[in-house]
Amino acid sequence: MPLPFAAASDFLERVSPGASIMVAVSGGSDSTGLLVALHQALLQRPGQGLKLSAATVDHRLRPEAADEARSVAALCERLGVRHFMRAWDAEKPATGVSEAAREARYDLLADMADDAGADLLVTAHTADDQAETIAMRAARNPSASNAGLSGMAEAMLFDRRKWIYRPFLSCRRADIRAMLETMSIGWSDDPSNEDCHYERVRVRRSLAGGPSVERVSDAGVRTQLSMGAADIAEQHLTIVAGTVGLLPQIAATCERDPLRYLVGTLAAILGGRPFAPPSTSLDRIVDAYLAGERGRWNAGRVLFEVRRDELYMLREQRDLPHVSVPAGAVRSFDGRFLVRNTGETDITVTAGGEERAVPDDLAALPRRIAQGASRVLPIVAASGEAAFSMENILSPFDRFLPGFDRILANTLANHFGRRPYGGAPVKG
Repeated sequence: MPLPFAAASDFLERVSPGASIMVAVSGGSDSTGLLVALHQALLQRPGQGLKLSAATVDHRLRPEAADEARSVAALCERLGVRHFMRAWDAEKPATGVSEAAREARYDLLADMADDAGADLLVTAHTADDQAETIAMRAARNPSASNAGLSGMAEAMLFDRRKWIYRPFLSCRRADIRAMLETMSIGWSDDPSNEDCHYERVRVRRSLAGGPSVERVSDAGVRTQLSMGAADIAEQHLTIVAGTVGLLPQIAATCERDPLRYLVGTLAAILGGRPFAPPSTSLDRIVDAYLAGERGRWNAGRVLFEVRRDELYMLREQRDLPHVSVPAGAVRSFDGRFLVRNTGETDITVTAGGEERAVPDDLAALPRRIAQGASRVLPIVAASGEAAFSMENILSPFDRFLPGFDRILANTLANHFGRRPYGGAPVKG
């Protein structure tokens, strides 16, 4: 595996000249090592015109965090690197604090990157983190069809705003710490990293001295799977009114694994959820479609129906919300549509309901499918004159888009009438 300085140099070699890079630095060994390695590597390539800044998020979950942020600021001052710091001051949830903290961290990092004029963010996820991630995903679903077993992508687009790269994904934590010790640079240890209440800590201890990451991670397989799904979508997929997905009989002759990946991704979008339905349900539905077995199935808030050897997918007619959108506000409706109220009157968005007539753009579908789609389409009501816009949410991609899936995401964005997901100033 490459040593930290070599990994940093290899990454900078791929970054477009003149780009501005922001490093997320918590004060731990990995992120401190990434900052130092990138800084040293930049000193050896002044002609590239790259800029470096650093950002720290204080989640306000530990009293020591403020001192750790100040230590990072002091290190940045010594290195001549501009430093930004934000705190997560929002009320903390009673449950799911780790996931909420992750969401808040990325929001704050993206805000700081905007403030700094940074073109991309980099984080210090390591080969050790990758092995732990794959082990946790395998424990939940060890099936070879689990795309998550490819681990974390090197690149991820956050919130359609900033690309985030992980230059140390091939580096060991031990090598990072050895580099810092050689340079007499200290770091902070988060006590939660030793708390066995957390799944990752338990997995980390179980993996100590275990197999190397190369034997369990294959990003190329995931990329090819996603590209195969994009090809099937390009050739065969029809989206009607942003609500119904249709795959014709000929699509059942395509390779199973990419087809399954596409169906799972579509189910997430049409169901308004960030993840595909459970693996067992997805397998049952895809295998029935491939076998030409007619029937109806429900999974992940989506109705799947195979009729005349065509596969239809649309939102189930249950648990549909009523969403109030104040004047000037933006709200999600059912995880499926983003509603922007551009007027001066508050609006309410509901589903079509039992009495809604089939609109013209659904009329060519089989009657039962058209009626079901009509009942889950959003309807806007207002006490006065309403002004609004509405677009599909691509739930698996709009918040966190792994680089594996960018081609598929752009193919589906085109089908749903969304603008494409932009590229990063990094080659490869």
